[in-house]
Amino acid sequence: MEARAAHAGWLDELLHEVRRQMARRTGADPRAVLDWLSRQIDADVALVGSAGAVETATARFPRQILPSLEPTLARLAGGQMAAAATEAGALQVRLEALGPRAPRPVLVVAGTSAPTPDAASLVSHAGSVIALLDRAQDADTTFRGYQRKARQLRFAVFSALLAGDLSLARRMTTGAVPALLDAERLRVYLLQCTPEDRDRLAQIHQDGSGYHGTGLMVHCPAFKEHLICLVAENADKDDVTDEHDGTDETAGAEAADGTDGADTDPETAHGQGAVLRRLVRENPHYALGISSPYPLGATAEAYGQALHALAAARQT
Repeated sequence: MEARAAHAGWLDELLHEVRRQMARRTGADPRAVLDWLSRQIDADVALVGSAGAVETATARFPRQILPSLEPTLARLAGGQMAAAATEAGALQVRLEALGPRAPRPVLVVAGTSAPTPDAASLVSHAGSVIALLDRAQDADTTFRGYQRKARQLRFAVFSALLAGDLSLARRMTTGAVPALLDAERLRVYLLQCTPEDRDRLAQIHQDGSGYHGTGLMVHCPAFKEHLICLVAENADKDDVTDEHDGTDETAGAEAADGTDGADTDPETAHGQGAVLRRLVRENPHYALGISSPYPLGATAEAYGQALHALAAARQT
């Protein structure tokens, strides 16, 4: 019973380490797991990568034993074996392959005595944790790479719109064309928020194509607290103000101080415009500048008007 309780305690500690590393989001740290495992089973541990080199190891791991283990390591990495036990001089060595795909990394445990069944089980659990953390890091790296490329593409489309080159904006979208480019007119919503909120908002409203439904959220390259939101304008609702005289700049100030602003919001019932206004009402440190409706070819003018509206909103 005591042994079972101790084993359960070990597993709880391993799960705690998984949660700690997942929450930290700074990459997998197998060394922390190896050090913990070494303390529990009184042996030294190394993680040999799929290329055959030591990726990390406990401080006193006897690396001089590895050349004699190369044939076994090769079979484990190649998927011909799942685990092995052998001797290297006076040391008892246990090796376990990690992960489902070859070439696989291998966990190497070296001690003065063979591991007990409980210790061997703990080695397997620790190996599973390391493999899990490695897969999570790979997935996170892939996700971050996708987010970076999607953000770069959105900025490129925005830059083409600023230049008034709609055909270039379309050519950039070799896959799915953002719905915004099919609109006749748009509004620019310029949101001021913290950089962390900017990243979060752009991500949670992103669709499967890397865009934002009928809109486009772009990180401003000049001001890290600015999120540029291009929202397609419904042609049936664009008669509120003259699109070139700038009279709709008051919409930004209204958004900042939490007033209704329904007469100037093209998306009063739902949509990104309404979402952005709600965010400003709920976050006093946010500010929002909104342009009048403009043709897509006049995106630069719309952006300039939204910038002026944001300046006015910050003063209210």
